[in-house]
Amino acid sequence: MLNLLFLYLALFPFGQLLSFQILPSARIHAVDIAASLLVFFWLLRVVRNRRIHRPLLATPMLAFLGVAVFSLVLGSVGKPLASVVVGASYLARLGLYALFYFAVADFVKATIYNSLIVCGTFFAILGLLGYMAYPDARALSEFGWDNHYYRLVGPLLDPAFTGIILVLFLILVTLRKWVGRKEQILGLFLFVLGWIALSLTYSRASYAGALAFFAAAFIAKKNVGFIVGGVLLFVATFYLLPHPKASAGTNLARTQTISSRVNNYEEALQVGLKNPAFGVGYNLYSLASPGRTLQGSDSKITHTGSGVHSSFLFVFATTGIVGLLVYSYSWFKILVLGWNRRKTITGLALFCSTSALLVESVFDNSLFYPWVMGWMGILLAMQKKRTVDCVPATNEPICHSREGGKL
Repeated sequence: MLNLLFLYLALFPFGQLLSFQILPSARIHAVDIAASLLVFFWLLRVVRNRRIHRPLLATPMLAFLGVAVFSLVLGSVGKPLASVVVGASYLARLGLYALFYFAVADFVKATIYNSLIVCGTFFAILGLLGYMAYPDARALSEFGWDNHYYRLVGPLLDPAFTGIILVLFLILVTLRKWVGRKEQILGLFLFVLGWIALSLTYSRASYAGALAFFAAAFIAKKNVGFIVGGVLLFVATFYLLPHPKASAGTNLARTQTISSRVNNYEEALQVGLKNPAFGVGYNLYSLASPGRTLQGSDSKITHTGSGVHSSFLFVFATTGIVGLLVYSYSWFKILVLGWNRRKTITGLALFCSTSALLVESVFDNSLFYPWVMGWMGILLAMQKKRTVDCVPATNEPICHSREGGKL
């Protein structure tokens, strides 16, 4: 099982480079395959051992999956089959990563923290190598990707999503205790590496996520150094960053994307208000959004996904108020879990990562991004878990519950 997790982490840094187009608006990723294998063999072990590890927050996660399934079934009535299939595929991926978290929580070890850092290091290196080799990524627009020039798009071929992964990586590097001079030099090198890569994305949403990390660390640790250091770091970064005049994307004062997002928010809100209870159906947003083609019915390849930039507005538009309440409660519980365990490195990392991610998700639909779900699933799995053993000693199984020990 652990080998399959390491396989997942080994494939993680390659991002969209190891992805395959299965429908015009749907792709399958190598990390999805690795996660599926891990979940499959975990389920076999659960059936064989009759032993269920019920991780924390399993109930709200399964509740949201239930709401998402119901909304998809309700919204698919009378809709084109191709669009429903695409929506169902995204729902299947959401369920996959929920089970991925359950599986990893069954056997996770504290050393996985270091493995995530190694994974993030290779991710940052690949991003920087790609930036140096091909700073002009505008050719990718021919394959359905956004048009970027002199911005680090990274292995995910998108500066915003690459940026939030780099933020999550920097959080682990910053919070880890580097013991001894050699380790401290290594830690500083990794931070500088990750920060340079993050800076070159020119992603203001990711910058906001990084600021949220510094603020969360200050609140949790009551150490003003996080705020002072963060502010000084950003001032120096903005001063030193190159700003090629030919690239509008490197202009941090650009307003075009701001107005585009505001229009996107208004549109998503209108769609949600027309179907307030359960939304238009999970990932069936394109059927209700004006001026958009039906998912799966257009031969043009696109990587725009749900079409909603904000994760919580996406939830409201597609699963309604019911889904939004359940989903918000899930993230609230994750945030509280990290806060309650803030005296441990894994708990503090969870609290800071969740804070950064929630802020960034206002601008990009990152909460449903496969690499984000996988990373956060592993980080969440490192927290305290509850074990339920079902022993068929009589005609009916007797279940005993116990709290897992300290990782």
